Amino acid sequence: MNWYKNAFNFKNFFKGVGISTLSLPFILILLNMSNQDFLDLWNKFNGDEQAVKQELAKALEEKVKFNYEDFSKHLKRYEGFKNGVYDDGRGNKTIGIGHMLTSDSKNIFQQLFGNTVNYDAVVSGKQQLTNQQVQTLANYDIDKHLNRARKSFPKFNTYPYYIQRALLNSVYRGDTGMRTIKLINAGKWREAAVEYLNRHDYMNAQQLGIPGIVPRMNANRDAFLRYARDLEKKY
Repeated sequence: MNWYKNAFNFKNFFKGVGISTLSLPFILILLNMSNQDFLDLWNKFNGDEQAVKQELAKALEEKVKFNYEDFSKHLKRYEGFKNGVYDDGRGNKTIGIGHMLTSDSKNIFQQLFGNTVNYDAVVSGKQQLTNQQVQTLANYDIDKHLNRARKSFPKFNTYPYYIQRALLNSVYRGDTGMRTIKLINAGKWREAAVEYLNRHDYMNAQQLGIPGIVPRMNANRDAFLRYARDLEKKY
């Protein structure tokens, strides 16, 4: 069986996962499977192509799952956790784990909470969200930014979790410039680490009254450098 020439068609099978264009050999690399491992899997299912595809899909799904709980905890370090509305320091009404209230927020609240939350009362400070509602809102925001991160970084799902977390953290705050994105997608992680901090808000954080972004962006930069070192060791 020349499976390199007759690789399965995963295009529709993995639709929406963000890895539908990957070849079978590369998928095996992601799963740390050797040629023999694949042949063993093939023999295990007696050459049933659909069964083998399902087994690989299951393994990939486990690999690309995002750790919402850990990322929420990570985000709280920088965004805080507030059940009621507060000012983010720049005149923006915010709630939960850094959810800035915008013209879309009322519809979002209706979608997530129905009639259990009075949006206008929340905005006015008369009602607070429960801890569970704060987490529900945070998960919604994480999903939204996770989709953006996967669009900006086509190989997002293939990166180790500490890189996924750093990239999502930067997308969440909106501080990943186009030059940084291009460098990351080109695999130039050391250059990306330097370019990432080449921003007016980072270099003037104290004067702008946003010193908290410095340790946050430094942590993301450090993750990029760590990955650069890991790749250098590997190759």
